[in-house]
Amino acid sequence: MKAGKQVYIDTPNLFLPDKTRMIGGNNTWTPYPAVFGSLSRSLTDTYGGLQCNLGAFVFETSVVLPSNGGSTAYNSINYTFPGDGENNKIENCSAVFPQAYGAYSSAVTVGIENQSSSGFKMYVRGTGVTSGVAGQSMTIRLLVFYEVS
Repeated sequence: MKAGKQVYIDTPNLFLPDKTRMIGGNNTWTPYPAVFGSLSRSLTDTYGGLQCNLGAFVFETSVVLPSNGGSTAYNSINYTFPGDGENNKIENCSAVFPQAYGAYSSAVTVGIENQSSSGFKMYVRGTGVTSGVAGQSMTIRLLVFYEVS
């Protein structure tokens, strides 16, 4: 089957070719690369089950550590989701995975608290190995798994 623009197929089983793009939610017509996944019972008990597809969003942000903090410099930010990479609402955020990246990334630890569909609070702290982390703007890359709205 071949279509110039799009095709709607209502079937319980569908096999798709590589590089397939699909509509991820029921409130958007933005085509996404096909990503598939499922959630454990403990996550669905907390955040609800998937009514639409599981999405993955990868992005980065920065957190500046105070210059007077020494090797255990510490800071936090409240991050509010503006939407996914296509500016669609994030619904039922099930996981946020932070990773420090770049200079001094091995000398800090990153934690996530208060995770919700609207955002989260991220903490960055020097591990005590080097005072070089003080005053650094730390790049933090994040992977968010969420339900496409």
